[in-house]
Amino acid sequence: MMMGWEEPEELFVPTGGTGPRAAGGSDIGSRRADNEDAQLCDAARGLFLIADGMGGHAAGEQASALAVQTLDTELSAVRLDAAIAAGADAARALVTEALLAADAAITRAGEHHPEWKDMGTTAVVACLAGDALYLAHVGDSRAYLLRDGEIRALTRDHTVAMTLVDDGDITLEEARTHPLRNRLSQVLGGHGALHPDFAHLPVRPGDRILLCTDGLYDMLTDEEIAEIVNFSASPDEAVYALIAAADDAGGRDNITVVAVFV
Repeated sequence: MMMGWEEPEELFVPTGGTGPRAAGGSDIGSRRADNEDAQLCDAARGLFLIADGMGGHAAGEQASALAVQTLDTELSAVRLDAAIAAGADAARALVTEALLAADAAITRAGEHHPEWKDMGTTAVVACLAGDALYLAHVGDSRAYLLRDGEIRALTRDHTVAMTLVDDGDITLEEARTHPLRNRLSQVLGGHGALHPDFAHLPVRPGDRILLCTDGLYDMLTDEEIAEIVNFSASPDEAVYALIAAADDAGGRDNITVVAVFV
């Protein structure tokens, strides 16, 4: 059952007939009382955001909303265009600055509201400019690229389990079911040093970019996600079908998806 479902709004921006189509949607899932996810889907700006909040007393909902609001403000069209025109290093600096601003805003809000003291959120930022994708993330929300029917993850989870993989203590396969697979090693509002991952990669017509929270990929395998996206005729169809499939598989968490068809 899709409780609290937000109908995806499909956005189409023609740019000589080659602009991206994009849609975003969020669902509370079948077992949660509140939706602590947030997303922004702005095809006109080429900016796509997703955040998965955490914390009691509505703190998670506040954290994710504040992250998206701050990133939306910091990554204005004017600032994004100028940074991207200056090159990948400038784009990385701007997105990192925006994530640090979101981190500081969440920390300040927690200090002013004791009931939100331990709130935090993941974040994935995707900026699409022409044939280039700029991507940054903190936490375990993910970005995927689907090309020629194949799917690959563009982000690496910031979790304790993945740190154990990096240290050679467990395998990647063991990390998928490890008890610490959902324990985050980085988070916005976490009161620790923030080191966002950043990537700059080319895209081409026909590529499909997917951002999602763990409410999706914990319920569906990468292969199941790829099959749904590849058989979807539009981004809004992909978003709806993915969320419905995750709900049908158990819907243990909030489910949020942004799909971009290049």
